[in-house]
Amino acid sequence: MSPTSSELSVATYEAVVELLLRHEGLDLSSYKDDCIRRRLSAHIRQSGLPEWSWLDELERSARERSALLEALTIHVSEFFRDPETFAYLSHTLLPCLMERARTQGRSSLRAWSLGCACGEEPYSLALLWQDLDPGELKLEILATDISELALEKASQALYDPGRLQEVPPEMLEAFFLPEKGGYRLCPQTRAMVRFEQRDILNLENFPEVDLILCRNLLIYLDRDHQDAIEERFARALKKQGFLVLGHNESLGPAISDRFECLDRHHRIYQPRSTRSPSD
Repeated sequence: MSPTSSELSVATYEAVVELLLRHEGLDLSSYKDDCIRRRLSAHIRQSGLPEWSWLDELERSARERSALLEALTIHVSEFFRDPETFAYLSHTLLPCLMERARTQGRSSLRAWSLGCACGEEPYSLALLWQDLDPGELKLEILATDISELALEKASQALYDPGRLQEVPPEMLEAFFLPEKGGYRLCPQTRAMVRFEQRDILNLENFPEVDLILCRNLLIYLDRDHQDAIEERFARALKKQGFLVLGHNESLGPAISDRFECLDRHHRIYQPRSTRSPSD
């Protein structure tokens, strides 16, 4: 098959699935075929090699497998992506969590940002928290992604201006320092976030948290795996915790009885048998 073809042979796709599972522990069969096939085809075309030659290279080269994983992972993000969602977090969810923590005598809360890419989402959450002046109450943020390269960039916290367009000027001045044509986030904010390489499909490793941000990640998985992950979210969230999905995502029918929808527009959910933010 020509490397310029838009079609990907079944044999090549199956070989890639088997190879990545064997070498990297990544099971592509859990993801939607059309998304993976498009990115895989584009990556092979970019290599300039026929499929059979490229497969040989993929088998031999850990570097090529790493490059393929990066090609299959979406890292397009920016600070305060979907500003309305972050406004809801700032005005409703975070103050609610603060009030509950103080009522319960807790000194800290925990949040989890899944598919954090280069850190824009968890750092945005950290900035909101600092802007709310929480006093001695701490927010510990776990940020996870499958991409080692993305997490390395996240830990450096250096961003070009295009990723910061939604950051208010006063916040940019207070929490970022100009550097190398971009801006580096201040150490105090960076210290709030802990980055870890994790695969969302590993259902044995879901931490107990008060807030889960899983936006624009589930849409790339098949429905069965979405249901399994959402079930684990319901078990991982602490009492009266919150789940925030992306605007194009919703809970499946098989799991909807485990959650109450608090805001359909912003895709805010809470495990059932808990109270709403206004209670």
